[in-house]
Amino acid sequence: MRYWSRVETFFRIQTVLRAIKQTQVSVKRVRSSIEDELAHSTALTTKVRLLFQFRKAVLVHPVIDCLNQSPVAPLERSTERWCK
Repeated sequence: MRYWSRVETFFRIQTVLRAIKQTQVSVKRVRSSIEDELAHSTALTTKVRLLFQFRKAVLVHPVIDCLNQSPVAPLERSTERWCK
């Protein structure tokens, strides 16, 4: 009787070790997935930030700014095409 209880204990320990190993593999897979998503998100955020910086640089360009100003008088239009 004592022999079987030891064998059962051994099998229980093996089962627990297998469950721990499966949990470790599952956690590793989820961690890898999260890291990949974070890296993709970071790269996307960087691209978006660069795009906004580019748009901001384009919008503050002097030629673009003059388009927002009031129209030039008719005589000045023929001689002056851009902002003063």
